[in-house]
Amino acid sequence: MPGGFTEEEKEQIIMDLIEEGTKLFSIYGLKKTTIRDLTKAVGISQGSFYNFFNSKEELYFKILDIEGQKLRQDLMKYAELVQKDPRKGLKKILLEAYTSLEKNDLFKDLFSENTYELLVRKLPEEKIDKHIKMDFSEIKPLIKEGQEKDIIKNKNPEAITGILHSLFFITLHKDDIGEKAFNNSFKLLIDLIVDGLVKDGENK
Repeated sequence: MPGGFTEEEKEQIIMDLIEEGTKLFSIYGLKKTTIRDLTKAVGISQGSFYNFFNSKEELYFKILDIEGQKLRQDLMKYAELVQKDPRKGLKKILLEAYTSLEKNDLFKDLFSENTYELLVRKLPEEKIDKHIKMDFSEIKPLIKEGQEKDIIKNKNPEAITGILHSLFFITLHKDDIGEKAFNNSFKLLIDLIVDGLVKDGENK
């Protein structure tokens, strides 16, 4: 990092880049937002940006992690519902997650114009892999608990979270499918997946 900044200034610049980056990426998207836009917004030189992040894609991904954590924490309010009614609870979590993603301009950009594919090309594979594992980290304990109570089928929890995660990759093809058809298909797919995971007779 540049020697001209104190530790306090460095921390503040990172916070400012995250704050301003969230605004700019949400409005203009990853592709149209430039490093010049970001540095101008926080009052540093373009060269100084690289002392904090290796690329705008890295900053974008950092912001996605922050927003994703907020979403995951918000969805955990349905944890009790999952315990009382596994089918209803899991379906509620997945539908609410999708609705939240649809309302968030940053996530809408992620699932449009090949932004996700751009991130995959630009960022290290281990960073992408870590992010994917985090996506449903909070729901995995609920799955394991449901299996221990003989409510959810005894399948590999990693495989189950993988299936749930794959749901949201389908949104990358929403425009290809068509909005009306996609929304109906997505809800049906959630029903089929959850009904296939919860054992027969459990809150059908």
